[in-house]
Amino acid sequence: MKRKLIILLLFTTLLSACDSGKSKKQIDIGPPLLAPAPTEEIVIPQYQTGQTPPEYNGRIVFDNVNVLTMTSQTQEDILTDYRVVIENDNIIAIGTKESVEILDGDKVIDGESGYLLPGFIDSHVHFSHVGPGEPNPLTFTDPAQMSLYLQQGVTTVRAYSGTPENIDWRDKVNSGEWLGTKIITSGPIIHDKLVIEETIGFSWDSLSNLFISLAPVVVPDNKEEGRLEVIKQKGMTYDFLKVYSQLNEETFLSVAEHAKHENLFLTGHIPDVSIATALTHFQEIAHIVELTPMAVEYSGTKEEYQQWLVNTMLENDISLVFNWSTDEVNKELSEGIDVFSRDIYQVLPEALLDVWRQVSEASDIDDEITKEALALAKILVDAGVVLQVGSDTGDVGSIPVFLHRDFELMIEAGISPYQALRAGTFNPAQVISRITSQPQDRGIIAVGYLADLVLLKDNPLTNISNTRNQHGVMIDGHWFAQNELNTMVKHFVSLPLIPHNLDFK
Repeated sequence: MKRKLIILLLFTTLLSACDSGKSKKQIDIGPPLLAPAPTEEIVIPQYQTGQTPPEYNGRIVFDNVNVLTMTSQTQEDILTDYRVVIENDNIIAIGTKESVEILDGDKVIDGESGYLLPGFIDSHVHFSHVGPGEPNPLTFTDPAQMSLYLQQGVTTVRAYSGTPENIDWRDKVNSGEWLGTKIITSGPIIHDKLVIEETIGFSWDSLSNLFISLAPVVVPDNKEEGRLEVIKQKGMTYDFLKVYSQLNEETFLSVAEHAKHENLFLTGHIPDVSIATALTHFQEIAHIVELTPMAVEYSGTKEEYQQWLVNTMLENDISLVFNWSTDEVNKELSEGIDVFSRDIYQVLPEALLDVWRQVSEASDIDDEITKEALALAKILVDAGVVLQVGSDTGDVGSIPVFLHRDFELMIEAGISPYQALRAGTFNPAQVISRITSQPQDRGIIAVGYLADLVLLKDNPLTNISNTRNQHGVMIDGHWFAQNELNTMVKHFVSLPLIPHNLDFK
């Protein structure tokens, strides 16, 4: 089963969707919309993502917390009734009340016997929320959207369809100029030129240079252009490369060869090559659905294929993003279910939801494929393959809370709660270390690591859905109680969606 991304550049200046098991038809909805006037008074938050963070003002001590350090590979390592001390953006001490003293001037956060974990890492997101519009597209790219991730305990994201804007956001957050989730970003998606041109109905080369420079998709036409694109993305300081399904074999092999030469991590969807060829060159696969027995051609029995897959991924050190939560909602949308009336979607402007309601979905996902995907996830995790959670936020219907649904679906697959939590903390932190060629600095609670933390009210090891219920989040050593994060999100929802006035030709 191949997925097809239908890119209607006539209507959208930015591409945000990363399709999974579906195709997409965009509907002409007339003039661009703006967010409606809020029905209740919007409180302007003291701090907002994309703005100046608070100043550091002495140490912060988490008291009366149960700490899930996530340092053990298999053991549920809980430190009961501990203290964790933060100074600036680092963890400087962890210990019992007898061994860690609270000093005069320390800010103390009473954890109320809650559970302190490393901040969650969402390994598959898109920052541009896009809808069709005539004559201009409807987009929302305000950095206040990073508040949606913090609200869900997510302190690091990996952007899977990069633009120069993503680089700017990443650098401003990393430098401390902005408050926000940490960003590891791919370059623009590397897609097949002929496929794009067949979709949009005219030549890619007829598009304006400005339009092409801002679009999160590129279309190298041959192996030399593939080589040059890798060099270009390396020079622009993108963190990793993403290729898409239907990319022709010649260009893919050139991209893969030069990605290795430039030491760039290569991930994405399986292009127009065999599964064996893809797994020879990829460091990561973006969706588990692409590896299910029903999605690939293989010889022998299903069990022989699964064992070959395990062996190949372990031998080639290939990680995987689960991402089944987005496949689940795509299936619901294809069945005509009005998912957007659910409370979880109140974190998005109503105008964007109105656009999403008019996007027709068709999904290949059925109960049998779901069963195959969940079974495969357990097989891979049990064998030691690195699995990560991803929300695919930015795709129609997908939002940051889906990270928690990925956790829950792993439990349904028979994966232990601890291993599921590793898929949102330690595992992606290791992958990020590999991408950046830097020592691991997040994903566990240990002295010297980043003070990116989430404080849960209840134990996620007894019920994985407890990841949804937080006291608050610490990002870069700055503590935000859950009510503060909720205020940030309400402010985000009140912001207008701004139509671009950018000619595509």
